[in-house]
Amino acid sequence: MRKAILTRTILTAMLVLLPLGSYLPTSAVAQSALPKSLRIATHPQGAAYYVLGSGFAKVLSDALPLSASVRPFSGFQAWFPELDRNNVDMGIATGYDLGLAVKGKDPYQKIPNVRTLSVGTDLLLGLAVKDDSPIKTLADLKGKRVTINKVLRGSRDGAEAQLRAAGVDPESGIIVVPVTNVVQPPQMLMEGRVDAAWGAPAMPQIREADVRLGGVRFLPAALNDEQARHIAENFTGYRVINVKGGSVTGVKVDTPLMASPINMVANTKMSDDAAYQILKTVWNSYDKYKGVHPWAQQWTHAKMTENLVNSVAPFHTGAVRFYKEIGVWNDAAEKHQQKLLAGS
Repeated sequence: MRKAILTRTILTAMLVLLPLGSYLPTSAVAQSALPKSLRIATHPQGAAYYVLGSGFAKVLSDALPLSASVRPFSGFQAWFPELDRNNVDMGIATGYDLGLAVKGKDPYQKIPNVRTLSVGTDLLLGLAVKDDSPIKTLADLKGKRVTINKVLRGSRDGAEAQLRAAGVDPESGIIVVPVTNVVQPPQMLMEGRVDAAWGAPAMPQIREADVRLGGVRFLPAALNDEQARHIAENFTGYRVINVKGGSVTGVKVDTPLMASPINMVANTKMSDDAAYQILKTVWNSYDKYKGVHPWAQQWTHAKMTENLVNSVAPFHTGAVRFYKEIGVWNDAAEKHQQKLLAGS
């Protein structure tokens, strides 16, 4: 008799406890799927990618029951395969290099398992001249000394993309001044060794050149829609956007510049709930990370929403869930997502 009563008691307790999960707060259920640690791949310590990744790691560690940390690599070629193999959980990458890797184009191996969480700020790029230079457009660079990077494909292809769109042959139409890193071009401009230097307005060296030369000026990346389309269609991950005058170094009046969006990416093996919680935390933490770097300051809700159609890798299904929940995932984003999935 006592045994029967005990058995009924145990069964009753099981029936009461089994459905308990359905009554737990959604966040508690989702957080149970989070990894204990989160490894974020970036460039070496001190690089903008490292600083940005560190800012995200801190807000994720503070807000979620996990330990997020930055894992620095020498560059994209080193960590893209690690992300694809799930040896790191996340990474921060430019759209151009990520686009090459998604398609398996030189110098990258194909990485089919990458998925986008967020596309935030844009890396603005262009060819800069002295502010008092008579050179006003890219077409004016014919026969002029222009830096072309012979090592970093992204820098080389970006400069050549703008020149070709303007009808300038980057091999025979200019005097090629070869460089091997991103610091050399503005330094050469300061020394008077080149007429135009490839760079980004956010670079400290460009800001230094702006002071030492009495001003630098970025040339318009495109003068019409046809030139802008040429860049976007032939160089995955690049597009032309209008930059407001006075908003960045070297842009005194509204100027179209080439932009390559910065991507926060994960692996397909990351659970939907984990991707959802990580993205939600980043979305809600702008005030906590915006001060770590100029890129972070521009990683705004507006930019993340605008760039839903500028990703080069499909969005993680957990990320799509979040964007739909807050009402920013529209028909254009869905069309773009399906196009990427069809090509992946």
